[in-house]
Amino acid sequence: MLGKNRKIVVIGSYRQNLEGILALVGELSRRGHTLLYPGPSSRATGQTEGFVRLDQDEHENEGEQQRVVFRCIDDADMVIAFNPDRRLGSSAALEIGYSLCKGKPVYTTSIPSDITLRKLTTTLDLGPSEWNSYGSRLYDIVGEYSNRDTMMRWRQGDVNPLDGGLDIIDSIETHTCIVFFSSTHAFKIRKSVDLGFLDYSTPDKRLACAMEELEMGRRIAPNVYTGLWYYSFNTGRFDPVRSIKSEPVVIMRKLPTEIRGDIVFKPKIHDQAKPERIDIVVKWLLAFHNSNPANLDENGWGSPAAVLHAWKVNFEQMPNPKEDVSVPLRSNEWQDIQQETEAWFAEIKPVLARRLLDGRVRRTHGDLRVEHIYLTELIPSVIDPLEFDLSLSFTDVAAEVAFLAMTLESIGRSDVASRLESRYAEGAGDSSLREVLPFFKRYRAIVRMKVEWLRALQLPFEERTQALKKARAFAELALSYRR
Repeated sequence: MLGKNRKIVVIGSYRQNLEGILALVGELSRRGHTLLYPGPSSRATGQTEGFVRLDQDEHENEGEQQRVVFRCIDDADMVIAFNPDRRLGSSAALEIGYSLCKGKPVYTTSIPSDITLRKLTTTLDLGPSEWNSYGSRLYDIVGEYSNRDTMMRWRQGDVNPLDGGLDIIDSIETHTCIVFFSSTHAFKIRKSVDLGFLDYSTPDKRLACAMEELEMGRRIAPNVYTGLWYYSFNTGRFDPVRSIKSEPVVIMRKLPTEIRGDIVFKPKIHDQAKPERIDIVVKWLLAFHNSNPANLDENGWGSPAAVLHAWKVNFEQMPNPKEDVSVPLRSNEWQDIQQETEAWFAEIKPVLARRLLDGRVRRTHGDLRVEHIYLTELIPSVIDPLEFDLSLSFTDVAAEVAFLAMTLESIGRSDVASRLESRYAEGAGDSSLREVLPFFKRYRAIVRMKVEWLRALQLPFEERTQALKKARAFAELALSYRR
């Protein structure tokens, strides 16, 4: 994103984040960029009424020194605002406004909490709002290996497998990855992000998750998952051998879009898919769950305490709507849904405890949405299992059934969802499934709300509105589920 040999001004709160700002400046300089302000060897010499002075400053007067910064912005190719806590003060806002008036692109290291600044700037990375140190964000922005540059080279078709050129014809992007398509295969590359609940911030972490996906993928869709190759950033080579500065790429056979679950079950005026078509998915799901071990640990993964924690953490990973109006829940809804759901949990806690002892907590797919199911012949092909946190995959099977049912309801097929629930309960001999499904549906809808909100914030401003509407739709769906 930054390119090479750029002239850069770094702004931000010197009083609160000077260490991080100077670390970023040092890294940018070591990567060959020219730092106009602060310089790569700058250090603080004092502070007057909150104004931090650097040894390179030319003036004692704050106003005159601000004009020096403006002149540096005039000469810069870009401006980077260092805001690990998401906040940007009045001085930074002034400098951003000046930069934009001069036609200079402005980047931030974290999504600004101010909605106007968020619309006017581009975020280099995405992470939880409570972070207050540069940490792995610095690696992602200026590290020796640039995951974003890899994405760009794939978009440009700069991919050279052993058996000749690879023709990339399409791609889709989520909040965590980009999947590139040839005419016959799909190539999944994880983004270098740390979202709090998911950490892909280093090549080794992305490799571990890619290997876990491949292992699970070959269990649930052996006809789809073909292998793991590596893309070398240095050479553009794409082959099975890992090298320095290489990116893991999961390879899958490309499946026809028309047999994807959300397309098959999409409500239509004519020739609508009958609810009975979900039966083959239920049969697969029952066999999959039965093939996985149960977790009977009353204090372990999938326990009632773990279920409550999984619910609460969603709200810890989003700002309060009073602080950020882009959050899909309104202020009163934010408070009410948390209080109501925790009371709801207290009522069903004994049921969840019994279900655990009955062997209902098992390893699951973890992300069983209708769009992850392809209705291939004989048995469905299910892709994209959750691979970044085993504790989230080990859960009550009701949470898995609820996730699929909720996504069916989100596309207007409550009739298919109802058949899924009844057929699964009957096939599993699960008499208490119906008692807990609405609770887990609400939980899963909030998860999807959060994910769609995160994805919206990664998009350019002109594309965000539609994505935020999608997030809001999941919020309304979550509110519709009642005890």
